Amino acid sequence: MNWEFVVLLVALVGIWVNLVSLSRTTKYELKEDNRALDRKIDSVRIELKEELGVVKSELKEEIKTARIELKDELGVVKSELKEEIKTAAENTKEEFKSIRSEIKEDHKIVCEEIKTLRGDIRSLHDMLWVSVVGKKHYTHEGLEEQKEG
Repeated sequence: MNWEFVVLLVALVGIWVNLVSLSRTTKYELKEDNRALDRKIDSVRIELKEELGVVKSELKEEIKTARIELKDELGVVKSELKEEIKTAAENTKEEFKSIRSEIKEDHKIVCEEIKTLRGDIRSLHDMLWVSVVGKKHYTHEGLEEQKEG
């Protein structure tokens, strides 16, 4: 039994040595793998930062270009609006002048009609006066009064 015990003990020691060796190797390999992953992560970060910088500068350029284009378009729209406002103002002036001349013409017509109505009223007044009193009270022009006799 002694021999069996020694063989068993030697086998257990061998297994233990292999396990210790394997664990050290695995631990060392894991550390190396972690270092490699950290280096890879750092390089990816650097690449991403560089790409982000490029994208950022491209976006800045696009924004500048878009601003310039918008300013140009705004200038065009502004000048078009000025022209439209100017045209509308001229049209409004012309329309105002036209309406004003129409009002003047209408005023002249109304004044003529008023003069005609005044004459008609004087004639009617004279006829009424003559029919009631029997004599003319004043002339049609209304400047002189006639003496009652």
